[in-house]
Amino acid sequence: MKQCTKCGTTQKNSNTRCVNCDAVLGAPLTKEEEEALSYEISQNITELANTTDPFYVSPLRRTVGIISVAMIVLCALWFLIFNITGDNRDYILGALAAIIFFIVPAFELLCPETAWKLSRLGDTWKYGVELSPSDMWVSFSRGISYFFFGTGWLAVAFAVIRLLDYI
Repeated sequence: MKQCTKCGTTQKNSNTRCVNCDAVLGAPLTKEEEEALSYEISQNITELANTTDPFYVSPLRRTVGIISVAMIVLCALWFLIFNITGDNRDYILGALAAIIFFIVPAFELLCPETAWKLSRLGDTWKYGVELSPSDMWVSFSRGISYFFFGTGWLAVAFAVIRLLDYI
């Protein structure tokens, strides 16, 4: 096996020019280099296969889910502070609204398999069969999660604006 030094494409030993960029190829890879490259390729294939899993949690979804959990905690503290001080009811309702809006993305984006199982619990009992999610359900679920994430931020923004008007 040969590897192009210009673009990194791997190809047969019989090739003298790269099939991708037409650069001149050098000597074939050593056995150790070939084994390392084969291992790297198999890892990449495994990673790509995992991303097609409907329950795969990408780094973006994980980040949005973690931010949602952090906002739930902050809004809960906010709710407790204004509830204890007995201040304006609008701040308390704003904090509650934000908590509710952040629960959906936190749960759906960090635990998609559990969310799916809970949403299909009745079907599983009724039919006795484990169903799998369709692409439509996965897209809709993620879309709703991002919508609720944005709406949660709007609830926080409106509550902060009301707070600034109060101060």
